[in-house]
Amino acid sequence: MTQVDIVSETHPHLAVLSEQLQETAALASASNNMVNVIDIVVAERVLRVVLPLGTAAPLHTTAAGRVLLASMSPEEQADALSLPVPKYTTQTLNVPELRKELQKIASQGYAFEQDEYVNGMSSIAILLETYMGNFSISLTMPTSRFPQHKEPMLEAMQTVRARIELRIGKEHQKNTKPV
Repeated sequence: MTQVDIVSETHPHLAVLSEQLQETAALASASNNMVNVIDIVVAERVLRVVLPLGTAAPLHTTAAGRVLLASMSPEEQADALSLPVPKYTTQTLNVPELRKELQKIASQGYAFEQDEYVNGMSSIAILLETYMGNFSISLTMPTSRFPQHKEPMLEAMQTVRARIELRIGKEHQKNTKPV
């Protein structure tokens, strides 16, 4: 099997997603209670959110972080939530609210976040399960565009995830025999 890296496999899909929806698309991973942007395609429009590559945010504050947190084992979640969970805005969830939200995210496979890390910025994210580990795909936008576009964005993201997981999903490795 040829060596594959997550960014090479996902970047073309992020580019299509960003172009189709005119919002910033990102790929992220979790490390030490933080969500880290490992690839990004910035929307080409006047009012947009620009996240620098390498941006890190607390897992509990973003949709991308929450889908990753929800995918963790109960022990990993307990460890993450045992640390201080600071409020960044008046919308940031407290630990009891977050625990309830994580149960919902775990069952549905996606998360929404509105003004919880930065006022005026919202995001939607889905879990990407690959044989290289779990990642999140997210769209980040100004809050003013968020409410009316959530559902079409989610549908487009689910389509992109399905295409990526056909090549590098967890099931792909199980079904691929060495040559």
